[in-house]
Amino acid sequence: MNQDLPFSSEEIETIRRKIQQWIGMILNDSHLKTVLSYINSFIKKENITFEQYIDRVPSDKDYFKSLVNVCTINETYFFREELQFDFLKDKLLPSVKDRELNVWSAACSCGQEIYSLYALCRKSRIKAEFYASDIDETSMEILKAGKYNVNSSIRDDGKKYAAFLENIGTFSNECFTVYPEVRERIHCFYCNFTNEKPFTFPPDFFDIVLIRNVFIYFSQELKARILNEIASVLKPEGIILVSVSEIASIVLPKDSCLTKECSGNIYYLRKTGCSKRNSRLQKESQTFRQKIPSSLQNPQEEKAEQKAELSAQKQTEKNAIPSSLQDFTEQILQEINSNNLENAKLKLGKYAFPANFMEIKYFLYGIISSMEKSTEDAKQYFLKASILNQEFWPAFFQLGLIYTNEKNRKEGIKVLKRCIELLENYEKEQKICYNFFVESFSPVYFKDTCKTLLNTLEQ
Repeated sequence: MNQDLPFSSEEIETIRRKIQQWIGMILNDSHLKTVLSYINSFIKKENITFEQYIDRVPSDKDYFKSLVNVCTINETYFFREELQFDFLKDKLLPSVKDRELNVWSAACSCGQEIYSLYALCRKSRIKAEFYASDIDETSMEILKAGKYNVNSSIRDDGKKYAAFLENIGTFSNECFTVYPEVRERIHCFYCNFTNEKPFTFPPDFFDIVLIRNVFIYFSQELKARILNEIASVLKPEGIILVSVSEIASIVLPKDSCLTKECSGNIYYLRKTGCSKRNSRLQKESQTFRQKIPSSLQNPQEEKAEQKAELSAQKQTEKNAIPSSLQDFTEQILQEINSNNLENAKLKLGKYAFPANFMEIKYFLYGIISSMEKSTEDAKQYFLKASILNQEFWPAFFQLGLIYTNEKNRKEGIKVLKRCIELLENYEKEQKICYNFFVESFSPVYFKDTCKTLLNTLEQ
């Protein structure tokens, strides 16, 4: 293993162990050798030691992103394992055609899987919301761009469904390009299943979850944990599809609410034996513009001075929200403050949001729904915003308000703690990218409000 690479046996074992710890993958010798070759080239280029590299990967986003891209195997294509798509088209979708579905490609890679699901649902006239996640952010950039080489993305397996793609994109010069309006319908978010809280969905949310061709790299312990996490957000009678080659390795504990079922030669997991939640809505959530008890407020700064400071910092902050989008958002918030809700919705419906800032669109719809006292709608919008951008603290703050008003202790404590954590990082890194949402209130004020609400729920 190490005869061609300058790593000791101990260093090789460290890499193997750390990769499993960081991203869950158990690498075979061939795969590990490829990763070691990459690491060797990387540390030479960066002029750092092996120890420095190992120490830096967990905290350096660029280091981690590059390593993940080398470790992950992004072998995928449209309608892969077509027998499973036969099952979805002929058996499952006809049984749920009278309601809107939530569908999740949990290891979406470059996106062919979620677009296949979208095309199938569209052809079957099924209304659905589509979610896609992966640990490899480089792959998800391909998904967001929606451009694929036909020769590598359409294989004999699944080819009979290739015509469905004509409804969601165009073919030209051996390239398939997904329509922009279809790309915007895919809610993309980062997800590392080794994290303690890999995602933030409410219970009983998804109807169909695909997590295929990843379990072969995971330990039995991690497989069980992932399935348990997914089951918690799966609706009763909802299903999970893993790869045909992986289903035999799935061992369910006796107390699991998942069962293995089959339809012909297709095996899948179904959530059974779990009662539906019977939660009732109570008070409507507050908005950012609602007045807060004076004991919590910070003194207001001069708006002109603050705007000048923000303008200067916006120019330099990484990944800043485009100024045109900020201006539009402020216009919508002004409409909301003036109670011109229909006008706000009309403008929102016409505005072309950038694909990487869709959380703002859902957040604004959530604020409008709150004002209209449509609490359940508001909650769903804020949930979508928090899923799309898991650092978007305004959405977590609004969810905290809703759950506190509903006296939903479990969910309220979870989102408020997350909001406090995000705000602390926001302060520490001196970010300002979301300040334009909150007028003259400071992030400290919202953190203190979260702590007050948290104390209320924990009593």
